Amino acid sequence: MKMKRILIVCVWFAAVAVFAANEINNQSVFTVNKGNLSIQRAVNLNFDLTNSAPNVASGTQVMTTNPVAIIVGNVATNGWSFWRNLSTNTYTAGGTNIIMNAIELGYYDLTNFQPIVRMNGGEPAFFRCAQGVTLYGRSTTNTLILEKNILDD
Repeated sequence: MKMKRILIVCVWFAAVAVFAANEINNQSVFTVNKGNLSIQRAVNLNFDLTNSAPNVASGTQVMTTNPVAIIVGNVATNGWSFWRNLSTNTYTAGGTNIIMNAIELGYYDLTNFQPIVRMNGGEPAFFRCAQGVTLYGRSTTNTLILEKNILDD
């Protein structure tokens, strides 16, 4: 009788461990068809949060043409992040839609801004942030709105 109870408990713990995994899921499809160029890539990735009670910095932040530090709030250790440029692709200048409303993320040493990620209007980005680095952002044209979701690692 004791043997059966131990087996049931072990199976139950294994099932809990399976359901607790894959806490972050990213499904990406990258397809390019232009002339002789043809690329198709699809990736479905699952990740676990290593922090048992992660903080999150989510919401929006105004981006101007001057670099501004990304506000991370209570996030102690930068981890997985999802970003999106909430602006439209172009703005009208002289009656013509001519300029991309892009937001760039990167490094700023208070003198030079080094962009690493660029999101045109409406575009998203998903990546793990480097730890111990303050991330900065800026717009290339106007005052734009950046959506951010940064998790503790």
